[in-house]
Amino acid sequence: MRKMMSFSFRKGQIEKYREVVPKSGYLRSRLLRKFILEEYSLPEPSEYIKVFKDVKNEDTEIYPFHMNEKVLNRIHELANEVKQRAGVTVSSSAIMRDVMDRVIEKYQDANVRERNWKRIVVYVSDEAREFLHEHIDERQIVYCFEDFLDKKYTGPNAPVKELKQRVSNPVPLTLTIDQRIYDDLKEMAEEQGQKVKTSHILRNAINQMIEDIKKGGVYMGQKIVYPTMEEKIIVPDHEREVEYKTKKMKINFDISYCNFYKKSCKIREER
Repeated sequence: MRKMMSFSFRKGQIEKYREVVPKSGYLRSRLLRKFILEEYSLPEPSEYIKVFKDVKNEDTEIYPFHMNEKVLNRIHELANEVKQRAGVTVSSSAIMRDVMDRVIEKYQDANVRERNWKRIVVYVSDEAREFLHEHIDERQIVYCFEDFLDKKYTGPNAPVKELKQRVSNPVPLTLTIDQRIYDDLKEMAEEQGQKVKTSHILRNAINQMIEDIKKGGVYMGQKIVYPTMEEKIIVPDHEREVEYKTKKMKINFDISYCNFYKKSCKIREER
């Protein structure tokens, strides 16, 4: 089970991090978790004061990440190790700021591994598939799903018997997702035991995302009005992938101009 944890970073760290790692928020969190567990090591004790200095007089920003118990325990172990070695008390945020610097240093001049896509078919209810196609642009569903996994999904919210229950009037929903995301969901299924399959976890995550959208949790972006006046959701960082053509002009939407409350959107015309 994962928890949403917020940490304090120096102003600009997150922006730089977003520049050097994949656009997907889920993969950003995943890369960070794996780096903490498999690669990060503390600096030399003589560097502690410099590396873990107080940032109360600096501009900072709070940013959340999904962390599982293993990663959180590792961060606490690192903080305790600093105290044991040098008698210096450091916070989890101080550890995370150094982790962030190391990740940026590692990837700023090197390409993050290309995404390896996996095409899957999961059976959902006819109502669920219709809702997704009605509220999210078809080409954006996978990005919305990744963003939901990153920001909201902490694991199954139903008992095993309910997870494995067959859907009445099932219809296929085809998704193309990153292999690393699929592997994480498969691991969740294995943790459940009792022959829970990855498809059961996928369906549960999709259903949770739908319920969250119905409650107004537009975590992945903002609702905007398309030329057809139909409301759909576009994911940040992927706005310019969505282009629509009319008889008179091509319209490119930029989410930064969108006003959710007024349901209006400034557009750039290309004749």
